[in-house]
Amino acid sequence: LKARFLTVVVLFTAHAVNRCAGSKGGDDDGIDWGDTSGHGCESSQHCLDTHGCCVKSSGGQTCMPLAGIGQRCSELSGDGHVYTDHCPCTPPHTCGDKGDGIKICEAPGSKRG
Repeated sequence: LKARFLTVVVLFTAHAVNRCAGSKGGDDDGIDWGDTSGHGCESSQHCLDTHGCCVKSSGGQTCMPLAGIGQRCSELSGDGHVYTDHCPCTPPHTCGDKGDGIKICEAPGSKRG
């Protein structure tokens, strides 16, 4: 009985992994998943909604999540911009300049410099 149960679990797991890891566009019901690799963005418009912006660093251009409170950030720019090193803040937070080229996301109205 234990061996039969394990066989069923192994077969189910193999089937589930195969369904989840299927090739893009193969069995996705027409869903466009976008660039899920985290690489290859040309502008922030090419990043998935969950990533937020396109960041250029020494490793190339990559989709990154918007910055949260306390995280390094870049000033918000126009649509399609490629940011350097950091994304802008998640709204409604603002990117506060702390001096020496350091900018940190903070709650609106909490600018302390």
